[in-house]
Amino acid sequence: MATDRTRWPGRWYRVRFRVARAAADAAAAIALADGGLGTEQRPAGPGRTRISAWFDDEAQARRAAERLAACGLLDGAPEGPVAVEDEGWLAASLAPREPIRAGHVLVCDRAPEQSVAPLVPVILPPGRAFGTGEHPTTRGCLELLEPEDVDGRTVLDLGCGSGILAIAAAALGARRVLALDNDPRVIDVAADNVRLNGAAARVALLAGTWSCLDPSAGFDLLMANVHRTAVVRAASVLGPRLARRRGVAIVSGFAPGELPAVAARWAEAGFAVDRETGDRDWIAVRFRITETTDAR
Repeated sequence: MATDRTRWPGRWYRVRFRVARAAADAAAAIALADGGLGTEQRPAGPGRTRISAWFDDEAQARRAAERLAACGLLDGAPEGPVAVEDEGWLAASLAPREPIRAGHVLVCDRAPEQSVAPLVPVILPPGRAFGTGEHPTTRGCLELLEPEDVDGRTVLDLGCGSGILAIAAAALGARRVLALDNDPRVIDVAADNVRLNGAAARVALLAGTWSCLDPSAGFDLLMANVHRTAVVRAASVLGPRLARRRGVAIVSGFAPGELPAVAARWAEAGFAVDRETGDRDWIAVRFRITETTDAR
């Protein structure tokens, strides 16, 4: 059935900006926090990404441009909003997507018509442009999220976005997942996806930062597909919470060349690289606590 978001041709409003590749996902999430339709990412020179964010409301696009200008991540000021007659982008973004396999997870835009066992399906509807499993950082985290790391454990998903990692952890057997994001509008998107996947009994959602966490709370697994700065800071702030349970951290959102700096901070917290996956632009890493770490 056609809706306001699936009718075309039409007029859409574009905000375009340039950002470091490692900050692209974070900037895209900021752009879409007020309910945008989606984003398109293209290379923009060494280590840089050009992002176009699309909206069906001009005021919404203008608010996004203001948020982006204030976020401190961009190379220069954002361009727009600019009114654009539909060029087929919206149709493409809402069109059915082929399922994406990442590790033991199959990311689908709708419920599979038949069993996909032994894979675990995670359903994310079309039009959710960030956290759909298409970006290498998300796929990398899913590939490192193996059942033996998850089953029966307590998980923290830091910067959950669409909730894809939290939903996958619950589907793979996590006993309890806390999905945390500092944007309440992003939490609303994640909540819809959690309900769609029948994961509400296992996944709790919280709008805020790690300062909201109970000081006594520990976790068996941390997932953080966020900006490199947050991954580095998480080592000292969240590392001790993992160490109490000899836990595991799966992190992404940075380039391979940045791994030594990230690994050094996690080493200070008592963790070492256990496994990594990625390409020349992005990397996802699993850290395990070292045998010599005092986990008291």
